[in-house]
Amino acid sequence: MKFFRNYPFVKLLSFQLTGIWIANFFPAIGKPLYLSCLILVFLIIKLIRQKKYPCDLFYSALLCVLMMTISFIRVPDHQSPPQMPDSGINCFSIEILCHSIEKINSLQTVGKIVQSDSPWYTGKKVVIYLKKEQKSFAIKTGDQIIAKAFISEIKNAGNPYEFNYKNYMARKQIRYGMYLDSDHYLINENDKPSIGIGVKRFQEKLVSKLKEQLNSDQAYQVIAALTLGYRNELTRETQSYFISTGAMHILSVSGLHVAMIFLFLNSLLSFLKRSNTGKVIYFFVMITCLWGYALLTGFSPPVQRAVIMFSFILIGNSLNRPASIYNSIAASAFFLLFFDPDLFFDVGFQLSYMAVITIVFFYPKLTGLLRPKNKLLKYSWQLCCISLAAQIGAFPLSIYYFNQFPVYFWLSNFVVVPAGYLILALTGAFFMFSYFSNMTPVIAKILCGITDSTLFLLRKIGELP
Repeated sequence: MKFFRNYPFVKLLSFQLTGIWIANFFPAIGKPLYLSCLILVFLIIKLIRQKKYPCDLFYSALLCVLMMTISFIRVPDHQSPPQMPDSGINCFSIEILCHSIEKINSLQTVGKIVQSDSPWYTGKKVVIYLKKEQKSFAIKTGDQIIAKAFISEIKNAGNPYEFNYKNYMARKQIRYGMYLDSDHYLINENDKPSIGIGVKRFQEKLVSKLKEQLNSDQAYQVIAALTLGYRNELTRETQSYFISTGAMHILSVSGLHVAMIFLFLNSLLSFLKRSNTGKVIYFFVMITCLWGYALLTGFSPPVQRAVIMFSFILIGNSLNRPASIYNSIAASAFFLLFFDPDLFFDVGFQLSYMAVITIVFFYPKLTGLLRPKNKLLKYSWQLCCISLAAQIGAFPLSIYYFNQFPVYFWLSNFVVVPAGYLILALTGAFFMFSYFSNMTPVIAKILCGITDSTLFLLRKIGELP
């Protein structure tokens, strides 16, 4: 119990996870949970009136049951969603939420229904398949389309042991789909988008700037994914180089990228810590940059986790109360799951947290096994240890979800981690110089050279027996 006293958010998180687990797999337990809450509240009131102190045991039990109950209530019911109206042709006003992804026979995007003939659909998200035409390629994030279409519920193909696509989309709050050709919709451009749409448009503008300057398609795909979290144009062939070598984490904007930015900004702004005013400026600049990067990359679960964790560390340090790393990790997971319990079933969320927990626990123990004095050997050993510690957490999930385990992860990380840091820094320089200098073509060539060399080395590692 000492561990839980020192780490309150670990305790709260354990109750929260239990409630989410019960809601998804044993929903019938909900009524006994509500009853337990009422009984415990009644007992505590009775003990207080009788002045029988302390009530620590009952308070703890109430906190446990109450946390599980709140988590239980907040989990959406994906097993038996409300019945939709009879399918048919409807008129819709739909706001486009993301850039279109090009498929073999169509363009795919996601929209939010703003208005429809049936009030049932208002506010719902829908996946939209657009016929490949000049008109469909002109649709931008934030635009509104007026469509007359047949809407249907997303369903699985019905094959045994197949991936549960319907449940996967439901956890993203998307239950419906429609197909549109140019004759059945009109485009209304949105000149005054919301902040969220504005940020997505800015991200797409940066991506297009990369595409203009980089003369290598594969380099463009990797850099856009690694720095901005834009993976729409990432081909399976490019992904395969990273998957087969255990380096896929570098392509998913995650805690590693946030840590790189944190370390870079920390070293750049460390001079501000010399005065009290400087410390305040340092805190606000760091928080603004970290959350700005998270917003720019689309708030993926690993980035949310990392930014919240570093925010707790910054707040603790600014108050002269250094934050416990375990408590910061648990606190970030607690708040993320409170707002979106379905994140618990996101593979990226699970991999991210398992990896960071095992890094924090095993890394100090592994590095203590050898203490090389040579700086290069010391750096290599530390990199090997952090890769091994991360894979200890990722191993069971990799086997469960992907039925494979990359045995050369330790070798690929010697390539992708330094390369990732260079690509991240140079891409930042690329965007800064693009507005007031002619240096961008030079930086673009360097970026292409580093990225293409990284892909070449990964391909060679993937070919090892």
